[in-house]
Amino acid sequence: MLFNRSRISCAAKCSSNDKCLKFLHCEDLGTCFLLSSSHECMSTSNVISCVCRVKKIHKVNGQDCSCYPGFYGECCENIAKDCLDAKDNGANDKKGQLVFVQPRQSPTSFEVFCLGVNIVFMNRKVVDCRSRFNTSWSSFKQGFGNFNNGYWLGLEKIHLLTTAPGKIYKLNEVIMMKNRESFCLYYYSNFSLDNEANNYTFRVGNLLSDNSNVDCTDAIKTDELTAQNRPFSTFDHSASQYDCPKRMQSSWWFADHPNCTAANLNGPIESTTSPEISWQPNYLIVQFALYEP
Repeated sequence: MLFNRSRISCAAKCSSNDKCLKFLHCEDLGTCFLLSSSHECMSTSNVISCVCRVKKIHKVNGQDCSCYPGFYGECCENIAKDCLDAKDNGANDKKGQLVFVQPRQSPTSFEVFCLGVNIVFMNRKVVDCRSRFNTSWSSFKQGFGNFNNGYWLGLEKIHLLTTAPGKIYKLNEVIMMKNRESFCLYYYSNFSLDNEANNYTFRVGNLLSDNSNVDCTDAIKTDELTAQNRPFSTFDHSASQYDCPKRMQSSWWFADHPNCTAANLNGPIESTTSPEISWQPNYLIVQFALYEP
């Protein structure tokens, strides 16, 4: 990490370093992080001035001939609109990879985690991530974390992706149990988030798949505890009349109901103080993705 750096000097440092493929510059702090392809370009703090930039062309065997995933063209002058577009233009890692995209209405590009053509926007694991999901509005808007250690893409990015002209995404919800012998899988049609002025209100269509597993709980459209048509709330930006962010110790699209939510997927993990605000104790991994039909 470098200190007291402008964005231009940070870019110059990255340009002169063959191992640097992207950098994270935080204007408020004057910090500069030079990153390789094995690192994610996302702030883990509540600083909202951090911007990720990528070296579109990088050296392979001493030659400038390779585009960073998501960029394509003779001089890497084009950028993919989403993971499907990136796959069609050379980014193809079925196990998952970090890719830069820029939806049509987005003023800037940003990094997403692509699983094939699908975009993961939330990933939690019991063993790696315990408290960071009870954070501020600005953090949930911008995104935070590391894909392998608790990851949230960012409400604004999800909004831009799901409202892009001509795009219709399904919502894919996966919950794996601790015994690793069973999991819950749900698909919902027509998923999108409204803009920030409407508090990133949650919109989703019909449930397209269901589970016979008795341990599975539908956290999205559960009668009076539904997230459907509900605004997102955090402890410092709450639209809940029942003070749900404080009571549930998390941020979510809380229902207009004193019980707040059916499954507190952003809540404390295995809290011993209040079981009703905790993850179910047999959850191991929870993952949400934008699923390309």
